[in-house]
Amino acid sequence: MRFTALIIFTVFLMALMSVPADAKAKRPPRGYKSFEKEKSETVKKPAKEEKDEIEKDSPPEDLENFNFGPSEMLLSMLSYESSIGILDCIVNVVEVTEIPAKNTTRSVRKEIYFLAPARTLTIKDGIPIYYVDEYSFMEIMQRVDLEQMEDETIDEVDCHVIKMKPTEENFSRNVKYYYLAKDDFRKVRIESVHFNSSDEKRFNVTDFIYHFVDGTFFLPLKSESKMYDERDFLLQKTTATFLNWKFNTGLTSEFFDKKMDGFKIYNIVK
Repeated sequence: MRFTALIIFTVFLMALMSVPADAKAKRPPRGYKSFEKEKSETVKKPAKEEKDEIEKDSPPEDLENFNFGPSEMLLSMLSYESSIGILDCIVNVVEVTEIPAKNTTRSVRKEIYFLAPARTLTIKDGIPIYYVDEYSFMEIMQRVDLEQMEDETIDEVDCHVIKMKPTEENFSRNVKYYYLAKDDFRKVRIESVHFNSSDEKRFNVTDFIYHFVDGTFFLPLKSESKMYDERDFLLQKTTATFLNWKFNTGLTSEFFDKKMDGFKIYNIVK
């Protein structure tokens, strides 16, 4: 009897030791129908059907009554800064990443440059690492399926929910959900499911916190991104803090072209 109890206790101890260091930091309930069990009903037509019906070069006069499709909403997300009156801006970002299982923390600094209406460049250590504009965005839209899902409320903000799924079969299991505020299309949350090089499923949830800068512009103060494994254990947490916003500094297209010359950089919508 004692020998059996000892075996049970040993098995329990081994299982406990296999749990990641921050096992209690489980992911909160998924905001959108647990990623893979979406409600069967969707409230809008897929983006591909809408593209043929919308004249993008001649927007309607009455925007309040215009039914934006998923691609138009995401384009409005990209150009959020210009929609609130910013011609260009520069912001410093301090990004801190924690890996609980390894008990490690690392910090990096980045700069983000924006030029209206939707040109964004992120630089780290003098090297461009992220770029998107409305033209590259529209190219990306040709390689994904977009679908507007049922609306949700995130931290008391009413949101449109846009599902993005790659059309290429090799990446079709990777899905993103964008939560965009209904009043101005700013990004409130991004959720995603993807598979790493070892074919292990990973979940990401990124939340954005906004505040008024200079009492005028409603812009990000922080973003918090958490990655979980299939058991819902926290693998990584990254917090970005946005500092020292500078507005209408006279950025030009030439600045972007020069910075990106010779670099192949990430150009997918985050």
